[in-house]
Amino acid sequence: MKRLLLLLSLSWAISTVTRAQLVALKTNALMDVALVPNLEVEVATGNKTSISLSAFGSIWVMGQDVKTLGALPEFRYWIGGRPMVHLYMGVGAMATTYNINWKHKNFKGDAVGLGLEFGYDKPLNKHWNMEVSAGTQLAVYYQHMYYDGDSYDPKTHHKDNHGFKLLPYRIGLSFTYIIK
Repeated sequence: MKRLLLLLSLSWAISTVTRAQLVALKTNALMDVALVPNLEVEVATGNKTSISLSAFGSIWVMGQDVKTLGALPEFRYWIGGRPMVHLYMGVGAMATTYNINWKHKNFKGDAVGLGLEFGYDKPLNKHWNMEVSAGTQLAVYYQHMYYDGDSYDPKTHHKDNHGFKLLPYRIGLSFTYIIK
């Protein structure tokens, strides 16, 4: 709850400083269906630009023991015109921490990445938009990997598995409420 209040306070501060024409709250419905609650705040920063910050977290994903917490800041350039209308291209980052138990294997670690996203915003009325987005990112991860029943102490065990992965980034169907 404290992190959500911090996110909302940060968004309010950004909108006050930039004197934005548009401020919006959104949620990615695909993540919601997968039981990963998420909230994003987007602020227009110019005639064709906006910034956004998305936070997500979960303790149970699609019936699996998956604990995750992360943030996705992003800069968007609106190709089709003004912010939050039509086609855009976004460049963003991702930071997450996770603890996954999958088929008797456990993965506990952190990941950061940079991504490129394309999307389209469809205004539904004065205050509501629907957004479709998809992209890809290059992520670096550091994790512990161990099996159920292993004697494992995370305080003494260093990150034993790391690497890079090309992953999907911000695949979504989002619903946006435009505040201002």
